Amino acid sequence: MKALIHNAQISTQDGDYSWMIIENGIIQNLGHGTLPDIENRVDMRQRLILPGLHDSHIHVYSLGRMSTRLHLHGTGSIVEMLYKLKEFREENPDQEWIIGHGWDQDLMEDGRYPSKHDLDTISPDLPVLLYRACNHIGVVNSKALEIMGITTNTPDPQGGQIDHFEDGDVTGVLREAGLSLVAPHISHLDDALRLEYYRRGVQICVEKGLTAVHTNDGQAWEYYKKLADNDELPLRVFLTHKYSDLDKGVPPVNESHGLLTAKRVKLFSDGSLGAETAALRENYDGSDQKGLLIDQPEILATKIARIHQMGYQLEVHAIGDYAAEVVMDGFQKAGITAADRAIITHCQILARDLVDRMVQNGYIANIQPPFVPTDARWAEKRLGGGERLDYAYAWKTLINAGVIAAGGSDAPIEDADPFWGLYCALFHPDPMGETWKEHERLSWEEALRIYTENGAFAVGEERHLGKLKEGYKADFVVVNPALLDNFELLKEKPLHQVWVDGKLRHTSE
Repeated sequence: MKALIHNAQISTQDGDYSWMIIENGIIQNLGHGTLPDIENRVDMRQRLILPGLHDSHIHVYSLGRMSTRLHLHGTGSIVEMLYKLKEFREENPDQEWIIGHGWDQDLMEDGRYPSKHDLDTISPDLPVLLYRACNHIGVVNSKALEIMGITTNTPDPQGGQIDHFEDGDVTGVLREAGLSLVAPHISHLDDALRLEYYRRGVQICVEKGLTAVHTNDGQAWEYYKKLADNDELPLRVFLTHKYSDLDKGVPPVNESHGLLTAKRVKLFSDGSLGAETAALRENYDGSDQKGLLIDQPEILATKIARIHQMGYQLEVHAIGDYAAEVVMDGFQKAGITAADRAIITHCQILARDLVDRMVQNGYIANIQPPFVPTDARWAEKRLGGGERLDYAYAWKTLINAGVIAAGGSDAPIEDADPFWGLYCALFHPDPMGETWKEHERLSWEEALRIYTENGAFAVGEERHLGKLKEGYKADFVVVNPALLDNFELLKEKPLHQVWVDGKLRHTSE
């Protein structure tokens, strides 16, 4: 069906327009002045239309699942954490496990990790797992340790760690692959509940203002396919398979089904900076530790080569500078070129030579601007000063060097709201709202590009998505036009409508 979108402010690289014609999900024409003679008209009342917004790194399943779990974001002390745990347990008496997310020892007045002893005071008989904000560390109670069979003599798993007190007893803190010891005990969900988590997740995303998500979800194809078949997929889903899915059966490379596509596979090379498990070239400041590699370099290189040989696009999580180096070594050994569009996700700590390698080889930086206000409070504490800090959260430096950067949230680690992401890219704020590293702030054009054109480029769709242009798919958002005169409005829910494939998918009116 043909429709005329008019009385709008449509700013494009080719000029400003006041109307556009969409038909069969495609932008047919843009113009200004006299309106074409089309009966089906949509009056935008002088609102601003932006290209569809991508979140280039998100976990939709986890986002949907979070609605049923204990929220600990912003918790100011272990006492407050335990109060929330007690309240949640009382309100959810039928839980087999209590699972929560979001604590951060750097935000808590205690300044330490919680332990099994803390959790035991509230829940001695029901297993508890509480993830740190980064999801790379978790703490469990004694009941959970008993169920998992973890004792003082349990060895650390490859790529993980089980923490111990000085007397040798386990603390309850599990790091990186140590958390995999919990998975068999909490993964027995039925298909109906899993599907509901996906349904909730995509709905949250479109309500935030996203038109496309590049999501990391394990064994997810059939669930998204079912949502698509039921007309319950309100936005484009570019699914990234987990490496472990390759042995469980995945659809062919570049398989598509309506708004659903799958074309890449993700690996992890290290942990997180906040948990001090990101792999660094030099020790953490004031520490004798350099973090953790999930796999040894030769194993990671073998996995990279396998994925590449199967024809999938590569995405590899790398936060530390050593992890980024190891990943790039693996890419080169596998013969990956710029045409393969290999993605390094996070890129939080780099160095001059690493940025040069990214430019030379056409590696895409998948960055998360919302990490800045969260991490600025402790980044210098972890990294110290000097060049390492200079190349931390260095989005402008990357872009100026010629690296293509795509923007995302890593939700539910951070808020999936792309307007908050745009704000963080523009202002590079610390937790108090003051600018941190002024020289790394992006312009409006740069910030918008990482969430639109570059997001499309990262999934090989730059000829179809990411722009408001004749022949492109009609994915766009309608927002408050005043934000172009006051970018502070990005924090104040400027969204009015979300359109995907030429259809209105969400309205806040």
